[in-house]
Amino acid sequence: MSIEIKQILQKLNTNPKKKLGQNFLINKNKIKKLTSEINKVHYDSIIEIGPGLGAITEELIKNNNIICIEKDIKLFSYLKDKYKESQNFSIINEDVLKCDLSSLGSGKKLFFGNLPYNIGTKIIGNFTDSFFSDINVTGIFMLQKEVGQKILSDKGSKLYNGFVVKIQTFYNVKNVISLNESDFWPQPNIKSILIKLENKNRKLLSNFSYKEYTKFLYNCFKVRRKKLSNNLQMYFTKEAINDNLNNLKLKQDIRAQDIDDDTFLKLFKNLTDSKS
Repeated sequence: MSIEIKQILQKLNTNPKKKLGQNFLINKNKIKKLTSEINKVHYDSIIEIGPGLGAITEELIKNNNIICIEKDIKLFSYLKDKYKESQNFSIINEDVLKCDLSSLGSGKKLFFGNLPYNIGTKIIGNFTDSFFSDINVTGIFMLQKEVGQKILSDKGSKLYNGFVVKIQTFYNVKNVISLNESDFWPQPNIKSILIKLENKNRKLLSNFSYKEYTKFLYNCFKVRRKKLSNNLQMYFTKEAINDNLNNLKLKQDIRAQDIDDDTFLKLFKNLTDSKS
């Protein structure tokens, strides 16, 4: 399969661009597992980020409406021409970080992509920010193993932080498959992982502020070695913090990394209410 990719790139007079994270998935068994996971659910729209030469697009387009986002102009032109007769395919030549993700597709949507290692965290962050309250949007992303393990981490882990809690507050995160360096061409220097984010359909109060919750989590983890109460004293009274820790049956000296997402959400609501 890598020979075929090389031949296509040669015809296009281009090479894999490291700055765009162009490591093409060539393991056919992994492609089959990946598409099988996607096809477990019917989606009205699948938005594929960075389709490359379309190895996965080729499988998905058989039964789905596909919208691709491709920054590389040569790969964009190649795919646009390849699927010009297809009624269920469209492609955008754009940087995904500049896209309004919420404007893409309709109905029950899946965002999928083999994310560039250098911007994978930003893309996941944008996805979460855009769809945290939308039960109709799912994400399946291939990314650097270390980043995936962080998003999957449990409380008490050294990897667990405010970014992780924010994702886990709104999504059930599943480890789908692991990928080795040899599954790609050119081979990256790191392993990869495929994760699935399914919305928890949180019942949020009308006055819930996602922006303030994000800021709250950042402040909770601002200094990991500090007790949670010390990290929050600039924003809430000591009495309010202690009372709410007691109400949630949390120790006064607890640290942020030892609290799960459900408890963080309750603590945020209660402390915010205490200020109003």
